[in-house]
Amino acid sequence: MKIKSFLWILLFGVFCSNSMAELPKVIAHRGYWKTPSSAQNSLRALELADSIGVYGSEFDVWLTKDDVLIVNHDAVINGMDIESSSSKMLLKQKLKNGETVPTLDAFLNRAKKLSVRLICELKPHKDKQREAEAVKRIVEMVRKKGLEKRVEYITFSAEGLLELIEQAPKGTPVYYLNGSRLPKDLKFIDAAGQDYHINVFRKHIGWIKECHDLGLKVNVWTVNSLEDMQWCIDRGVDYITTDEPERLQELLRSQRSFHDVAGFLPVYGKLRDCKNPLYSRLSSDMQPTVRKALWNLSQNTAGLYVRFRTNSTSVGARWTVKYNNQFNHITATAVKGLDLYCLQDGKWQFVNSAIPTGKENHVTIVKNMLPQEREFMLYLPLYDGIDKLEIGIDPGAEIVASELNSPDREKPIVMYGTSILQGASASRPGMAATNIIGRRFDREVVNLGFSANAFLDKEIAELMSEVEASAYVLDFVPNASVSQIKELTIPFYRILRKKHRTTPIIFVEDPQFPSAVYNRVLADEIREKNEALQLVYKELQKEKEKNIYYVPSQALIGDDYEATVDGIHFTDLGQFRYAECIGDCLERAFRKNTIKDLALIYQGGINRMDWTEEQFRPYVMHQFQDGRKEWLFDGFLFLEFSDGKGRRYAQGYGKDARKQEWEWLLQRLFEEGKSLSALDACIETVKKEIGEPEFRHRVVIGLPAAMFRQRDWGELNGETLCFLYREDQVAATRWYVDRVLESFRNAEYKNLDLAGFYWVDEDTAYNGDLSLSVSEYIHSKNLLFYWIPYWKAVGYEKWRELGFDMAYLQPNHFFEENIPDSRLEEACKESEKNEMAIEMEFDSRALSDYEPVSFRSRMKSYIDVFKDNGVFSDLPIAYYSGSRAIYEMYKSEDERDKEIMDELCELIVERHKK
Repeated sequence: MKIKSFLWILLFGVFCSNSMAELPKVIAHRGYWKTPSSAQNSLRALELADSIGVYGSEFDVWLTKDDVLIVNHDAVINGMDIESSSSKMLLKQKLKNGETVPTLDAFLNRAKKLSVRLICELKPHKDKQREAEAVKRIVEMVRKKGLEKRVEYITFSAEGLLELIEQAPKGTPVYYLNGSRLPKDLKFIDAAGQDYHINVFRKHIGWIKECHDLGLKVNVWTVNSLEDMQWCIDRGVDYITTDEPERLQELLRSQRSFHDVAGFLPVYGKLRDCKNPLYSRLSSDMQPTVRKALWNLSQNTAGLYVRFRTNSTSVGARWTVKYNNQFNHITATAVKGLDLYCLQDGKWQFVNSAIPTGKENHVTIVKNMLPQEREFMLYLPLYDGIDKLEIGIDPGAEIVASELNSPDREKPIVMYGTSILQGASASRPGMAATNIIGRRFDREVVNLGFSANAFLDKEIAELMSEVEASAYVLDFVPNASVSQIKELTIPFYRILRKKHRTTPIIFVEDPQFPSAVYNRVLADEIREKNEALQLVYKELQKEKEKNIYYVPSQALIGDDYEATVDGIHFTDLGQFRYAECIGDCLERAFRKNTIKDLALIYQGGINRMDWTEEQFRPYVMHQFQDGRKEWLFDGFLFLEFSDGKGRRYAQGYGKDARKQEWEWLLQRLFEEGKSLSALDACIETVKKEIGEPEFRHRVVIGLPAAMFRQRDWGELNGETLCFLYREDQVAATRWYVDRVLESFRNAEYKNLDLAGFYWVDEDTAYNGDLSLSVSEYIHSKNLLFYWIPYWKAVGYEKWRELGFDMAYLQPNHFFEENIPDSRLEEACKESEKNEMAIEMEFDSRALSDYEPVSFRSRMKSYIDVFKDNGVFSDLPIAYYSGSRAIYEMYKSEDERDKEIMDELCELIVERHKK
């Protein structure tokens, strides 16, 4: 059985149900009387209200002169005053549908056969003693009829309100109709809430929230136009009383269901993954440690966002901002609005903004989309906070949290700076530079822009150092003084560097502001600040600090002076240029931090080395003949083709591996004291010998091939998978990816980062473009996808189209004596032509005493040709060394083996220093 569409929710997260904000309930005013057979306050109106499924049917009650309770709206019937007339004459009067005026007794008897709630309005009587008598008789009659749990009371009378609250059973809802009482006053006397005319709420819109904050309900009457109905819905009232119940029901059916973000979506862009406060850039435990101004600014949601998937045809938002801030140089949308983006073909595309109207807001952001599953990102305000945020979707549509649980979720770009970094003066949240950078790299960015408060606080440095970041960007110069730059920059840097020895740290100069072209005092100030930062940077360079970068002012926002609002704060153009400039620097830093030298580790099969700590040693560190010890490979690819027992993980190595063999391979990969565990321990040991490396060691994990046509792989989620179907191949591979991610996280390796996954099929002849489907999932985890196709393999030149991020070309020269060295020259040209990396190849036959013939010279040809063609200078390299050749050369006493390894390792070591 294939995965059905209704299981989509299970693939993408937990369905949000309990957090949905309820729509208003419908109360039919005097029943449903707008039909030929009905009339106001008639028995037929009550029946019809029940038949269309409204929440309640409202009716009016009077007490006659002879103590009979009758149902009628007006105080007079055909010229007869109800309070001063006997029931005998009143009950003979006809309604418009031919019924006689009903008694309350008859009305309640008819109601007993129905299910609609009864909204009983006590009419204000001229004689308050008679009014009290009416209350007594109504409550008693309702009790005798057994309808106490279905009746709610409303009245215009202040005295009647108190009487009803006192005499009705405790907990019975009693509402006040006269729009004069404050919510707190009604709360004090135990009323259920306000039941006021719509014009009252339009004048006192804050009363709705006040009622809800006090636990009171809100009913609005009499609401008949679609415009007024929508106004009430948008404000979140609890009940709407209307003469047009079916029109209101239809409108409600068309409304979006609203889901409170706090109930089901994580908020990204925070310094810590905390929920208290949910919409704060800093967690509550930080409040005592930072300056008050910093804490207050941290309540602005700059850089925060949520990601979700939905199949809704529309998306709306209801949100309440914390302060309702206004600025003369920043748009209201940027200050307190929202920005919606959609993931289209792997790129984030702007959809629309939610433009605010004040403190409380309700906006339809997009509608009339085709009904299909999409992923969205919603940016929060830049210069205000959020008290509550709800996302609205179609009734019956689904909304789930996006899958964003990769290691890179824990390695954001952390940016520290001023009002400009916070987002001034972007036109909308999505145009803030930090958000642009986040979309460029599809990576979480933490915005620590604090308007007019980037003073290199030690507490902020310490907080930043707690985060395992992919890079730190320091843009404090516009706020800091010259003395602060000189005295505090290096201590701030040291705090970060102490915990993060290899993380890129980028220093940013003060931009060349247009206002400084004419304001010479400002120009001198900017120059002095930038010169101070330059001196600090040069001092760090003299100390041979690594992974530091510098962004000069000239490149930041261009030289046409068109990129600011007020000569200082950036327009969208300025934010974009700034993001491009910082992004390019980050690109260089990340490129430097990518794997340069990737060692292939064949591990898992019973015929392989155990890969203990001792066996990893020559791959982690090389000891030269002159005694020097240097770090060697910065990347390790763990892969396997066969379990050594007859089951294969790639084409051509036996019978297809089943789920049980895939699980066995996982166990081997994460076996304590071997494989990944041993590599991590080996690095830790070497660190004690030669100090910290200048790079983080990264690992790539091979994926077993889901063999096309395999039928015996096994079950997943109760379904037997058949690899005739692409979706089953992808499902099995996703399962393996998830198992690796879970195991890797649980292992908590100190010295290893997971870089991505490797596609073990070396061509596309058998599985076609299956890799493309798999790559989407790997990329959703913010991981890279690697491939090493053999020489001129089917599809090798289309590696990008197949979904790979990095592809290494196999020259396949080493293995056959009849293949000339010209193959290596050709391979270098082919890799350049197709923008591929390349593989260095040798195995145990390269040992000088290997019999019958040593292939040492063929290994030497790789070194020479790669040097001549700039491979060691320009390209990432994968190193195939068979199952154990490097270990065997490490153990060899032959000087020739030591010489060739010294030559190769010297080149690798030099690559790390560039």
